Amino acid sequence: MKIKIAIIGSGRMGLRHALAYQKIKNVEVVGFSDTDQKKAKLLSKRFHNNHFKFENVFENKTIDAIDICTPNALHAQHSISAMKSGKHVI
Repeated sequence: MKIKIAIIGSGRMGLRHALAYQKIKNVEVVGFSDTDQKKAKLLSKRFHNNHFKFENVFENKTIDAIDICTPNALHAQHSISAMKSGKHVI
C-alpha cells in the first residue's frame, strides 16, 4: 500500500521534498498545492501529478498525508487545518 501525499508549498522546499519522496517506494506524491497556483501547476507538470486548489487540498479524500512546505509562520495554521480534516501531517 502506498501512502499518498500532497505537498503544500511549491517553492524550493516543496521541490526538495518531492525529489526525496521519489526515492521511497511506499510513497506517492499525488499533487501540489500553493496559494500561487502557477507554482503548483509547474511542479505538478514536472512530477506528472495533480495540482490542487489550496482551499480544497484538505478535503480531498485521496490524500493520506499532507507535507507542509510553506513558510514557517504558516506551519501551525496549515497543520491544524490538515489534522482537522483527518490527514497525517509532515
